Amino acid sequence: MLLTRLTALFILLWLSAVSVQAQLEPADIDTMISRYRRLSVDSLRVLPMREALSAARSTAYEEGASKVLFDQGMAFFRDRNYDSALTKVNSALSGFLVLNDTSRVRACLNQLGIIKYFLGDCRAAIDHYTEFMRMAAAVDHREDVASAHLNLALCWNRLEQWDSAAYHFEKSRLLRRVSGNVDKELKATRLLSSLYYAQDQFDTARSLLESVLLYDDGSRDSSQFALMYFDLGRIAYRMSDLVEALRYYQEAYARRNQDFLVDAYYQNVGLIYSAIDDHHRAIDYYRQALQLRRSRRDSIGMGESYQALGGSLLSLEMDSAEWYYTAALGIFERHERLSALSSLHENMGYYYYVMYEYEPAKYHYRQCLAIGDRAETQADIYLARAYLGKIAQTERQYEMAEEYLLSSHQWFTEKGIKNYAGKTCGFLGDLYADLGRFEQAYEARLREIELSQEILSAQNITEIAVLRYQMTLEQEEETARLLQAEREKMYEANLSMARLIRNIAIGSVIVSIVIIIYILRLVTQRRKINQDLNRQNERLNALANDLTETLKEKEVLYKEIHHRVKNNLQIILSLLNSALVMVEDEESRDVLQQSRNRVNSMALIHKNLYQSENMEKVHAQDYIKEIVREIEQSFGAKRASAQINTHVEDVFLELNLAIPVGLILNELITNAFKYAFGTDRPNEMDIHLRRLSPDSYRIEVKDNGPGLPQGFSPLVSEKLGFQLIQGLTRQINGEFHYHSNGGLMVRIDFRSDG
Repeated sequence: MLLTRLTALFILLWLSAVSVQAQLEPADIDTMISRYRRLSVDSLRVLPMREALSAARSTAYEEGASKVLFDQGMAFFRDRNYDSALTKVNSALSGFLVLNDTSRVRACLNQLGIIKYFLGDCRAAIDHYTEFMRMAAAVDHREDVASAHLNLALCWNRLEQWDSAAYHFEKSRLLRRVSGNVDKELKATRLLSSLYYAQDQFDTARSLLESVLLYDDGSRDSSQFALMYFDLGRIAYRMSDLVEALRYYQEAYARRNQDFLVDAYYQNVGLIYSAIDDHHRAIDYYRQALQLRRSRRDSIGMGESYQALGGSLLSLEMDSAEWYYTAALGIFERHERLSALSSLHENMGYYYYVMYEYEPAKYHYRQCLAIGDRAETQADIYLARAYLGKIAQTERQYEMAEEYLLSSHQWFTEKGIKNYAGKTCGFLGDLYADLGRFEQAYEARLREIELSQEILSAQNITEIAVLRYQMTLEQEEETARLLQAEREKMYEANLSMARLIRNIAIGSVIVSIVIIIYILRLVTQRRKINQDLNRQNERLNALANDLTETLKEKEVLYKEIHHRVKNNLQIILSLLNSALVMVEDEESRDVLQQSRNRVNSMALIHKNLYQSENMEKVHAQDYIKEIVREIEQSFGAKRASAQINTHVEDVFLELNLAIPVGLILNELITNAFKYAFGTDRPNEMDIHLRRLSPDSYRIEVKDNGPGLPQGFSPLVSEKLGFQLIQGLTRQINGEFHYHSNGGLMVRIDFRSDG
């Protein structure tokens, strides 16, 4: 009975759903499509997509069904489910072809080409892109035509059809230029330049990049131009123009706005110093690049740094080179980086060769040959063949040695790589001497000497030029340091002026108080004068009124003085903020940040005074909350976040108490952000200020950090912060107490002079 009722209920619900779908109009289905497209996560769209597809098919709304199928294909593509994506987009294409919707047919063809490219079927992708381009050209849609050319170029590039790839890259680039789409023109230009670079056509690659540098007017994405300057530096390096390479790398570094551009700068500059045999300086740059790449968990970049460090350490005859080479080998094998593996096996073969361990040397050189054939790293292959020939000579396999050495020497000579051509000449000279062919040995040695002299002369010129350029950079850095010193002098001058203005303000307050007391005494005496002196009393009252007006003017002046003091302090803050932007050294930035917070705590005093009716005292609650808020904002996302709780009684502090109290709190809160708070736990701080008696107060600051280091005492610390706290505590007649267990607790009892 129960089963029957459930079956009837199910049938009723199904009939209701069918009746609802039957009542839907195409506009309703388009609304359903618009709603799920607004969802940001593909997993949330699955059910609404199915409902929209079911509704479209139930109402025979073919256009809506094709739209949903295309959207499903795009969702599968983003999820890297390429086979399902292909099925869905093909179904959508069939629907749009029936509807003769040419714009959506083009979109499907383009997406099918992209999917086929990711599946590795470049020939099929080319067919789809070609049809997509034909249809776009028929309606003169230049943006789609340019996109089709770019995608076709990528396909031909993967198929190693370089001429076809270059043709389509160039067509895409020119179409972008005509349409004014500069960003995409830059992308196509970089890809075309990389193609020529891979074919050793360095002049063409450089000319292409230099032709679009005129767009670098500072209004576009600087990382795009930073990459271009890096490419130009890489080309100049391959052309042995090391000074130009260094200049381009400096230009790229100046436009950096991403971390990987910084470590690439250090890595490439290290390569330049390695090329002029300044390996100590090269190692410093490699290690800076390695540190940044390790922090970003860039394993490929770490492998490149390990390999470069191994090469420099090997040149310095250090055994640690083997460790770095092995670390790089593990990374490149895990990621299947064939070209990098080919180069690394050649480096490791040379390491074992110079260590006279010929068997592991032969193993790595043969690995280089095997991998190099697939990766087409010809220079690595022929260098490995040269050393295999040298090892064969030591093993008296003279025929094999001559074959390896002759082929290597011929290749390096044809490519104009003089240093390796000279090296192989020397190897051939040794071989011919062993074989008793002294005439050939003599000729090989003569050629080696000629090439060595050419290389040495060029290397000396290059080394001098690089060092001169480095001296220029160091002079620029020295100029920057002098400018910083001038800024510091300006800061001291402004600070002295602020002190002078403060003294003037205090003097004005004292004079005003004396005048007020004098007026009150006069008024009191005049009230006791006899009625017979009414006329004189009226004259004195008029004098009192004049003095009251003077007092009001003084009060306005006093507020203006506080306002100007606050503005001067704001100027100092602006200078410190400018210095913070320019300084990259973390320790210097911390010192400037602390100075900024100290100045800001004093500026808040004068801000509260000129905005308040009470010109003698500062409201403690508002003042301390502003200090806390300013310090939190100054650290921002660079430090761990924290919950700071303030428990301040509703009291007013005299000016001579408020400034030291603010500076003490600034130091304690800043130290907590720097040393107590961490990112692996909740951070909390409690700040208490209460009155103990009419003229005494207590400050108590406690955090939940790790506390002070073992054996560290603030009372004898040489740290500027704790020395400043001690001095300020004495200034307000205070007593300093602290306790460090499960966090740091600092308590200061102080009193006013009055």
